[in-house]
Amino acid sequence: MTNAISSQRDKVPLLGSTIDYVQHLRGRLKALQDEQLQSTGSTAESPPLDARCCIGSEDDGEASQKIEADVRGKTVLLRVVCREKKGVLIMVLKELEKQGLSITSTNVLQLAESLLNITVTAQVKYIHCMQ
Repeated sequence: MTNAISSQRDKVPLLGSTIDYVQHLRGRLKALQDEQLQSTGSTAESPPLDARCCIGSEDDGEASQKIEADVRGKTVLLRVVCREKKGVLIMVLKELEKQGLSITSTNVLQLAESLLNITVTAQVKYIHCMQ
């Protein structure tokens, strides 16, 4: 039981790190756009952010936790592979909404006896700036 609780706690920082990285990229893009606007005086819109991030961990020699984030403009595709635990989907969705994402679709598949593949598509509502 303690291992299960510890494993679930490990997922929260992993998900948070992925979201933080995507938000960092968005913040950096905004800073570069502002810098470009000041230097050129142009109001031309910069191309949308396209970024990809993958964070994973190994447990007992097999990939047990993996988070991939793919950002295309204001659309975010997030794939989480984790051990099946009660409430893990709700935890992921709540964390994404706290980070300024509006969930548009969710898909959950069981990969093995104890692994879940959670795929979430979301739209960016606002940029969550971290200081």
